[in-house]
Amino acid sequence: MRHSINILAVFFLAACSGDDDGGVTTLTLMPVTWNPSSIETGQVQAVAEYDTTVAVFGAAGVTTFVSGSVVGTDPTVTAWRSAGVIPSASGLGTWIVGVDGQGRLQRVLGHDGVENVSDRFGLASDKVAGLAGSQRATGFLLEQGLATSDGTTVKHYTAPALRAVASAAGRVAIAADDGVRIVTPGQEAAQETVALPDAAFVAYDAAGTLFSATHHGVYRLDGGDMRSVYDAGARTIRGLASSGANVWFAVDGDLALVKDGHVAISSGLGLAGDGHDVQLAGSPSGDVWVVAGGQLLRYAAGAGGTDDEAAWTANVQPVYATVCSHCHSAPGTGKDASNVDLSTYALWSARRAAVYQRVVAQAGTPAAMPPSGSGFSLTDAQRAAIEAWSKP
Repeated sequence: MRHSINILAVFFLAACSGDDDGGVTTLTLMPVTWNPSSIETGQVQAVAEYDTTVAVFGAAGVTTFVSGSVVGTDPTVTAWRSAGVIPSASGLGTWIVGVDGQGRLQRVLGHDGVENVSDRFGLASDKVAGLAGSQRATGFLLEQGLATSDGTTVKHYTAPALRAVASAAGRVAIAADDGVRIVTPGQEAAQETVALPDAAFVAYDAAGTLFSATHHGVYRLDGGDMRSVYDAGARTIRGLASSGANVWFAVDGDLALVKDGHVAISSGLGLAGDGHDVQLAGSPSGDVWVVAGGQLLRYAAGAGGTDDEAAWTANVQPVYATVCSHCHSAPGTGKDASNVDLSTYALWSARRAAVYQRVVAQAGTPAAMPPSGSGFSLTDAQRAAIEAWSKP
């Protein structure tokens, strides 16, 4: 049986603009190399990242990367609507799932390609347009309405003109014509709608704060009201996504970041496209993925060369993913033979002096890293990237 969404509470949009506005500043972006071997992925249509796994969905099918290395490809499905990371159908474990061009859910299996899992969510007869998941709550945006799952029960709701979905802390938020609808799977009486005419995008940050955007502004839910974070004026908001503590949005051809109540916007980035919305997807690192004009890009926020972590993310992390991760990954990953975990910026930073000595100062000696018998080596460019970051 399909259930209609009950609107138990309607809150009105605050008329003020820029409640948190301390002045928009310029955002410096650091391009992040995500495909160091330049593997052909075709025209990209969606992306999803979980832990060390990145699944790229495009005209060449699905390409799965782990720590920057390709571990599987599947060319059987070549049209995609969206992708995301959601709890498994049983609620035990986490899946990367793509929504194919027919509205079916395709679970990414890495080495073994993809499998259709629509029936496991009770959606075999539905066409899915988008999805978002968090612990205990998954929302499926359908061509006709909405479906939610709490890991045990899947419920359908009739609702017209839904545009985007997000999930966090057991709740599902949906952007719709009349505002943002909030559903708590398993607690139908807790449903509500927050007024925001022409809501187009929704995202929850790491703290569970709900953000939404129309094509003309970005808002944050605060005390039952949607309060303005950024007024786009004559510009157009083209996408919205959360990434840890960061909330990213696209405005015309630029990227913008909302953090700690402040907004920073890039200048002259020139995202590809013909003015239509772009897909933004978050990364556990705080970076943002951008799918625009068939290209897949990844950016970190930084302050030029003075931002040490941004420099590491842009220049050193791709070297780690390609070479060092095979022995220096986190315990339990199967790639931790060295017993020295270097899977994060903090761990590299704590060993900066040792990294410089072993990789740069001792290059060409028996003590150099990577070890000569490991089967791995650094190119001159890769070693130079580590030297530039680690040199005292």
